[in-house]
Amino acid sequence: FGHEDFFWVENTFYNFITPGPVKVLEHVLKIATPNDADSVVKAIDDYCWEHPTMNVGDVKGKIVDEVILKHKPKLSVELGAFIGYSTVRFANILPNGAELISVDPNPFAESIKTTLVKFAGLSDRVTNYFGY
Repeated sequence: FGHEDFFWVENTFYNFITPGPVKVLEHVLKIATPNDADSVVKAIDDYCWEHPTMNVGDVKGKIVDEVILKHKPKLSVELGAFIGYSTVRFANILPNGAELISVDPNPFAESIKTTLVKFAGLSDRVTNYFGY
């Protein structure tokens, strides 16, 4: 096989071999604006309406947003983050000085979540823990 053959195989099977969370991450990094959590959330919402995946989403997310905005917690804990959608969404609306502790046992999910949190500019509000 030459390099050209590998390129063809890689591109031909991309949709079959690339995990969904990686496709979401690629979409966000291509579409969203760095350090703009709202644009990250919107990019994930838009992608997931076209390619359903497991996340809170914009409909249920608004319900939790209302609870966070009403109670203004200083500390929130998230157990299991999958791709980090809720991590970004909820950390973005926490009051100044508040912290979200996000725990996930999956190294793959943890790596995508931490990338999205950093890209969204929320590293100062989120403490990530790998494992349980």
